[in-house]
Amino acid sequence: MEGFHQVDLFATKGIEYILVIGFLVAFTLYIKYLNGTPKKLRQKVNEFEPQLSLVDWFYLAKDYLYHQGHSWVLPQGATEVKIGVDDFLQKMVGKPDKINLPDVGAAIYQNKVGWNFEIDNKTIDILAPIDGKVLEINKEVLNNPELLNKNSYKDGWLMKVEVKNLPTQKKVLFTGNLAKAWIEDTIENVNLMMNGEPGVVMQDGGSLMPGFIKEISKENWHNEIKKFLLTE
Repeated sequence: MEGFHQVDLFATKGIEYILVIGFLVAFTLYIKYLNGTPKKLRQKVNEFEPQLSLVDWFYLAKDYLYHQGHSWVLPQGATEVKIGVDDFLQKMVGKPDKINLPDVGAAIYQNKVGWNFEIDNKTIDILAPIDGKVLEINKEVLNNPELLNKNSYKDGWLMKVEVKNLPTQKKVLFTGNLAKAWIEDTIENVNLMMNGEPGVVMQDGGSLMPGFIKEISKENWHNEIKKFLLTE
């Protein structure tokens, strides 16, 4: 057709530009690969892994909320939370023989007994840190109670709960510096119980032995646990 001229891309610089752009894209992706996990994936991993800080013998998890009965709350949104027990509690009692959780659909109430552990034919009641309805229980920890001791802030979580008025309920829970001060006070009470003989509850390497309360108070350990968990 007169006045119309077909341009052959391969006869121009166009193909070279495409090749250069393609090379730059591939090179950029390769550099990101060498630098490790992409940012968005790293963020997901970081959100999944609790950030722990050590306060003397016990760990606290950042952004978790703590009840004075040594359970924790981790918000999962505006109306849902995860619940578990803190590092102090799991180290104090050791490995439970059995964990008894409420059924899905059951209600739990803040400052009332929410669940219990069975240890050496004794029942350890634990106060619920928040009001709500149980949405899910961690069946893995029921079948393998040792998960509670391996990582009470991650794999050892106990249940997911639907809550109302979460901002209001959070006001009676500890976080940040307040949680640190609270656990420091708990440590002071443990030191007083040991009567200046911390060696009786220490393992090699300076860590507390699991179920250390039984070594501090051999005959009365069950009642001492109740004092710490506010269930006496």
